Amino acid sequence: MNITFWTDSMNQAFDGKWLGWWKIFYWAFWIAWVPFVGGFIARISKGRTVREFIIWVVLIPSLVMFVCFDIFGGAAILAERAGTVELWKAIQNDMGSGIFTLLSTYPMGFFASIMIFISLTIFLITSADSASFLAAMLMSKGELEPKVGMKFVWGFVLGTMAIILLQTDGLKALQTASIVCALPFTVVMIDMMISIIKGFGKDLKKQ
Repeated sequence: MNITFWTDSMNQAFDGKWLGWWKIFYWAFWIAWVPFVGGFIARISKGRTVREFIIWVVLIPSLVMFVCFDIFGGAAILAERAGTVELWKAIQNDMGSGIFTLLSTYPMGFFASIMIFISLTIFLITSADSASFLAAMLMSKGELEPKVGMKFVWGFVLGTMAIILLQTDGLKALQTASIVCALPFTVVMIDMMISIIKGFGKDLKKQ
């Protein structure tokens, strides 16, 4: 609750940089990602009821994430405080090594790391697929089933851009760009929320 309304107006933590490098960027990142994921989910959810959508797309994934963050976050804090493993140093050297460093302290940690790696791979493939699908759909004038060639081209373009950013350390530039791009889309999101409320009202009148 405290972090929800905390603005650090007195610059008491992280030299006043907390809002810039974490909260605002994190929110902007997800807002910038909304068109891709939202369009993809809307496409595969066609024919589902609003109740089914809320339960299976909003509530259950959120519950799973709460549990995962609670388990892994609590385990990481406990390991760091107990001195079992120096997670802070591991993360400073390589941000992606944190979970694997933590699992290495547990029995069967190697097999758990393999499962985590497979899960991350599936997540990345699904995210890339949703992005290429929506990009192909938009470039095909809104076709619900864009051609395979179009999806392949956009998948190749997005994958190439990701590789270039990783190799040239362009992630900081991407963070700045995401904040800039997300700002105007917040207005679109507000319009979308108003539109869906109006749509529900019209549907209710028809029933």
